[in-house]
Amino acid sequence: MISRSSVATTSEVAQRLTGRLRRTDGQENCAFVLWRPSTGTSRTTALLAEVVLPREDERIVHGTVDFTSACFLRAPPSRPSTPAGSASSMPIPKAGDGSA
Repeated sequence: MISRSSVATTSEVAQRLTGRLRRTDGQENCAFVLWRPSTGTSRTTALLAEVVLPREDERIVHGTVDFTSACFLRAPPSRPSTPAGSASSMPIPKAGDGSA
Protein backbone atom coordinates (compact mmCIF):
# COMPACT_ATOMS: atom_id res chain seq x y z
CA MET A 1 0.00 0.00 0.00
CA ILE A 2 1.37 3.38 -1.00
CA SER A 3 1.40 5.74 1.94
CA ARG A 4 3.75 8.55 0.85
CA SER A 5 4.27 10.76 -2.15
CA SER A 6 7.23 12.89 -3.14
CA VAL A 7 8.75 14.94 -5.96
CA ALA A 8 12.24 14.59 -7.38
CA THR A 9 14.15 16.25 -10.20
CA THR A 10 17.62 16.80 -11.56
CA SER A 11 19.61 19.92 -10.71
CA GLU A 12 19.42 20.91 -14.40
CA VAL A 13 15.60 20.91 -14.39
CA ALA A 14 15.52 22.73 -11.02
CA GLN A 15 17.91 25.43 -12.24
CA ARG A 16 15.99 25.94 -15.48
CA LEU A 17 12.70 26.24 -13.63
CA THR A 18 14.06 28.51 -10.90
CA GLY A 19 15.85 30.69 -13.44
CA ARG A 20 12.63 31.18 -15.36
CA LEU A 21 10.33 31.86 -12.42
CA ARG A 22 12.50 34.45 -10.66
CA ARG A 23 12.00 37.86 -12.25
CA THR A 24 13.89 40.98 -11.25
CA ASP A 25 10.95 43.24 -12.16
CA GLY A 26 8.65 41.66 -9.55
CA GLN A 27 6.20 40.32 -12.14
CA GLU A 28 4.92 36.77 -11.92
CA ASN A 29 6.02 34.19 -14.47
CA CYS A 30 4.90 30.70 -15.43
CA ALA A 31 6.17 27.41 -16.79
CA PHE A 32 4.90 23.91 -17.35
CA VAL A 33 6.70 20.87 -16.00
CA LEU A 34 6.35 17.42 -17.51
CA TRP A 35 6.56 14.66 -14.93
CA ARG A 36 6.62 10.89 -14.93
CA PRO A 37 5.35 8.69 -12.11
CA SER A 38 7.64 6.30 -10.26
CA THR A 39 5.83 3.93 -7.91
CA GLY A 40 7.54 1.83 -5.28
CA THR A 41 6.10 -0.38 -2.56
CA SER A 42 5.38 2.46 -0.15
CA ARG A 43 5.86 5.71 -2.09
CA THR A 44 4.88 7.32 -5.38
CA THR A 45 7.29 9.93 -6.74
CA ALA A 46 6.62 12.51 -9.43
CA LEU A 47 9.88 12.74 -11.40
CA LEU A 48 10.05 16.23 -12.91
CA ALA A 49 11.58 15.55 -16.31
CA GLU A 50 11.21 18.56 -18.58
CA VAL A 51 10.41 22.27 -18.37
CA VAL A 52 8.18 23.77 -21.07
CA LEU A 53 8.59 27.54 -21.14
CA PRO A 54 6.10 29.87 -22.76
CA ARG A 55 7.40 31.87 -25.69
CA GLU A 56 7.13 35.66 -25.45
CA ASP A 57 3.92 35.69 -27.51
CA GLU A 58 2.42 32.93 -25.32
CA ARG A 59 2.79 34.77 -22.00
CA ILE A 60 0.57 37.65 -20.87
CA VAL A 61 2.02 39.63 -17.95
CA HIS A 62 -0.19 42.17 -16.17
CA GLY A 63 0.84 42.07 -12.51
CA THR A 64 -0.09 38.40 -12.56
CA VAL A 65 0.65 36.09 -15.47
CA ASP A 66 -1.48 34.14 -17.93
CA PHE A 67 -0.54 31.85 -20.78
CA THR A 68 -2.14 31.24 -24.14
CA SER A 69 -3.71 28.01 -25.32
CA ALA A 70 -0.80 27.59 -27.78
CA CYS A 71 1.58 27.28 -24.82
CA PHE A 72 -0.74 24.86 -23.06
CA LEU A 73 -0.95 22.66 -26.17
CA ARG A 74 2.85 22.44 -26.38
CA ALA A 75 3.05 21.13 -22.81
CA PRO A 76 1.66 17.58 -23.16
CA PRO A 77 4.18 14.75 -23.38
CA SER A 78 5.61 14.19 -26.84
CA ARG A 79 5.29 10.40 -26.52
CA PRO A 80 1.71 9.39 -25.70
CA SER A 81 2.85 5.81 -25.01
CA THR A 82 4.90 6.98 -22.02
CA PRO A 83 2.75 7.72 -18.95
CA ALA A 84 3.34 11.32 -17.97
CA GLY A 85 1.55 14.36 -16.71
CA SER A 86 1.99 18.08 -16.91
CA ALA A 87 1.74 20.68 -14.18
CA SER A 88 1.89 24.44 -14.21
CA SER A 89 4.27 26.26 -11.94
CA MET A 90 4.06 29.87 -10.82
CA PRO A 91 5.83 31.58 -7.94
CA ILE A 92 3.62 33.13 -5.29
CA PRO A 93 5.02 36.47 -4.11
CA LYS A 94 5.40 36.80 -0.35
CA ALA A 95 3.41 39.52 1.38
CA GLY A 96 5.54 42.58 1.92
CA ASP A 97 8.35 41.67 -0.48
CA GLY A 98 7.39 44.47 -2.88
CA SER A 99 6.46 42.15 -5.74
CA ALA A 100 2.73 41.83 -5.10
